[in-house]
Amino acid sequence: MKNLGTRSSILVGLCGAALMITSIGCGSSSTPGTDASGNGGTSAGGSSGGGGTGGQAAPALSYTFGSSVQDWSINVYHDTGLSTNIGWELSPDAGMDAAMPPLLTWDSTDGDPGATVAGCLKLTTTFTGYNQYVDIKVGVSGTAQNLKGRTLTAKVQLASATGGTFPGGAILEADTTPTYSYGGSLGVQLMPPNTWKTLQLALDTVMPLTGQTYDDTMVIQVGVQFYMGSTPTDGGATLGPIDATFLIDTVEAL
Repeated sequence: MKNLGTRSSILVGLCGAALMITSIGCGSSSTPGTDASGNGGTSAGGSSGGGGTGGQAAPALSYTFGSSVQDWSINVYHDTGLSTNIGWELSPDAGMDAAMPPLLTWDSTDGDPGATVAGCLKLTTTFTGYNQYVDIKVGVSGTAQNLKGRTLTAKVQLASATGGTFPGGAILEADTTPTYSYGGSLGVQLMPPNTWKTLQLALDTVMPLTGQTYDDTMVIQVGVQFYMGSTPTDGGATLGPIDATFLIDTVEAL
């Protein structure tokens, strides 16, 4: 089991402006993701880049999900701030029997049509209100990766949503140094469903959170966060449970 340090969560508005930032300490553990049969993923972490072909440099970090979840898992940190990490339901410390906990699996039949290999991650979860999110993360293989000047990218999709229109989006994340200093991209809206969207995070332009020192030469884990967003200032419509399915593919540092 990989030990994924906790990080600061950022729920971003659909316009890209940060609405809420909560500082979080380090040291939570993770619950392993599962493959399509319910077993833990067996592949090692993403590959480190070597020489490319055709004059194009290979990615410095690459997760293409061709055969498993590649050690990605749901972050189970207990967020006690203004936002709620639904992944906490999976923690034994939660002391709850969640009826519909989030589930991360490997899907061999789906994925970004532009990807070089078939397969992707599938995340299913139930949102019951605003200010909720689910994080999926992976610790990079080996020692901290030097991704200086690289741009982290990922393909994501809202595959389906029942119970209402999904008002949120997704952000791409990278944590650096042994203190898990956090960096996140701008939020990308995922409507309409069944549309692949690209997330991007230029690692050398990250503005560190107060009290943190971000170092893109020491990246230790990367992830994707799916969020509902904050309650609209006018109160907004009352949200019932929204059952959402997300797909994630081709997470790379280019």
